[in-house]
Amino acid sequence: GMNNRAYMDKAFSEKVYETFNEVYRTGKPVKAFDWKIIRKDGTERWIEASVSLRKDTNGQTVGFQGISRDVTERKQAEYALRFTQFAVDHAEVAAFWMDSDARFIYVNEAACAALGYAPEELLSMTVHDIDPDFSSEVWPAHWNEVRQRGSFIIESRHRAKDGRIYPVEISINYMEFEGKEFSCAFARNITERKRAQEELHRQNEYLSALHDTTLGLISRLDLDELLAALVTRAGQLLGARHGFIYLAEPGANKLELKVGIGPFGRKSPEYMEPDEGLAGRVWQTGKPLVIKDYDSWTGRSPSFEYNVISSTVGVPLTRTRRTSESGPQAAGMIGLAYDAT
Repeated sequence: GMNNRAYMDKAFSEKVYETFNEVYRTGKPVKAFDWKIIRKDGTERWIEASVSLRKDTNGQTVGFQGISRDVTERKQAEYALRFTQFAVDHAEVAAFWMDSDARFIYVNEAACAALGYAPEELLSMTVHDIDPDFSSEVWPAHWNEVRQRGSFIIESRHRAKDGRIYPVEISINYMEFEGKEFSCAFARNITERKRAQEELHRQNEYLSALHDTTLGLISRLDLDELLAALVTRAGQLLGARHGFIYLAEPGANKLELKVGIGPFGRKSPEYMEPDEGLAGRVWQTGKPLVIKDYDSWTGRSPSFEYNVISSTVGVPLTRTRRTSESGPQAAGMIGLAYDAT
């Protein structure tokens, strides 16, 4: 007959030889012994066998006997299961398997890394411990939704071991296995996506405010209303509640308050000298200026009260100056400020 090396690779050929040799030496049978063969057409099949000694009527060993069967399909299923487990264990996205009581029964490496917990720690916890939006009070209603919908995607938040909370997108999948209910959830950190969405929202607000300002200016003929609209819209864009505009006539040596919103409508000096306070400094230099703490700023105007505003910013309003004119080139300035805390 053929040598087994003709239809096995070297490793399996040696394994089969060692197994049969052990049975021969010890007389002990071997059960569920498997190896891989290569068929004539080149395909591979898995064989599982039980091997024992065969003896004659005198008790002398005359060979081997056993039962073998093709277990290729089972081996393929086992491989697929191991590969799936490996893939989920090492997946980039965080995976959580949980039961109907919100207890974790499986977590992968990404889930542990994202939350800062060891696997054994998470497996002793529940969804309520890591998700501030799913308390024990709301869980029953959520589980009913999971059971009814089967698979869907939600946004929520996760709380890491260090207390950090970050937004997540969760893909939820309901399943029943051996009479028990489970949810397989995949969570992805969407912090960057949220930032991008907020930036887009901010830009849309900016464009909308700019559009509204343009239309508002077109419809206004009164200068005071026009200036007030400018300050209001600028404040909306930067999230500032208070603002003001100082203007100077060509050749003038001081600024005049034209618009004051919030405390600037009742506490700001009516006139400002060059280099006096934020308005005078911006007018004099023709450059924007940001003051983080106005009360402690050495250049603050002595005419303005304390504990009214915190940070403030001023931007020059420029105009074309005639060659015969001297003094500051800016026609004035616009300022915005934030409440004192």
